[in-house]
Amino acid sequence: MFQVLSILTNTMALLRRCRVNAALTIQLFSQLFHFINMWVFNRIVVDSHPNYCTRVWGVRLKRRLARIELWAEKQGLELAADCHLARLSQAAMLLHSQKSAPDDIATISSTCFKLNSLQLRALLEKYQPTPDEPKIPQDLIDNVVAVSVVSLVSWMAGIYESFALMYYFYSVCG
Repeated sequence: MFQVLSILTNTMALLRRCRVNAALTIQLFSQLFHFINMWVFNRIVVDSHPNYCTRVWGVRLKRRLARIELWAEKQGLELAADCHLARLSQAAMLLHSQKSAPDDIATISSTCFKLNSLQLRALLEKYQPTPDEPKIPQDLIDNVVAVSVVSLVSWMAGIYESFALMYYFYSVCG
């Protein structure tokens, strides 16, 4: 973790020393945050040894992301960090939250909206519960994924209705 913050700090120092335009600096760090998000998320989902899909790793990941977000806030890059680390942050939230009862479906769906149905399924199926927590029932996984798909379909229907309304308005009034 210290190495990541050190690299980010050294990169920012170099960009400031070279007086790089602020907009370009934001774009560069947006790409770096996106890369961190993608690389760590893929490690969590793809690597099988060690299995990072545990409550312990969810807590660790959340704590480490908080350090990066704090660093970004001090640099004026909090919006870029929030935007590009959101998927990873929601994955960490999912890993350390309750996910054994049917009541948890609504909570998962509302807090993990950046994760698509395939990502949710991968995280939940690979999840290794601690000895004191129950195994995630397959029907709960299926229901979380189904809610995710329904949310996407309703969102897309809203987009379609907006375009249809715009088309109608322009064809009638234009």
